[in-house]
Amino acid sequence: LGCGLGLVGLACARAGAARAVLSDRDEELLTAVQVSARLNDVESTIEVLRLDWDDLSSGLAPLLAARSGDAAGATAAGGGAAADGDTVTGGPLFDLALGADVVYEEPHAVAVLDAIHHLLAHGIVAEAVLLTGGPERRDGVAALGRLLGIHEDHLEAHGSAAGA
Repeated sequence: LGCGLGLVGLACARAGAARAVLSDRDEELLTAVQVSARLNDVESTIEVLRLDWDDLSSGLAPLLAARSGDAAGATAAGGGAAADGDTVTGGPLFDLALGADVVYEEPHAVAVLDAIHHLLAHGIVAEAVLLTGGPERRDGVAALGRLLGIHEDHLEAHGSAAGA
């Protein structure tokens, strides 16, 4: 989620992931990711997807439509999808959604949590992991902690052990 230059996804591909879909709302970044995938010899594993957290349905539509040909049989609109067009049947499309260093401002915290909730609730991903920097450097990380019920002083004292 919010792949930026694609480091996390490229690392997953290099580590042996069968498939990695890197998403961002910035088309230029996605083009750069494709170049990086080619340079790192993982272009057959890497896919890019334009995905805006405020408009998930539009971004997910191509993946859900492509799924209609899979053995699981989920589709974007009907025959395996809910009325909202995003719910997947036959198992999740992805084992894991990763977001690393994507929360800078408070609106990012709300948007990424909404996106993760949507992906999990609609069976699009099985699990989600969100990695962030410290709350002392970014207002969004402090807001994320508050939204998750984790106090800022706990994050500062325990860092990654706090689960954020």
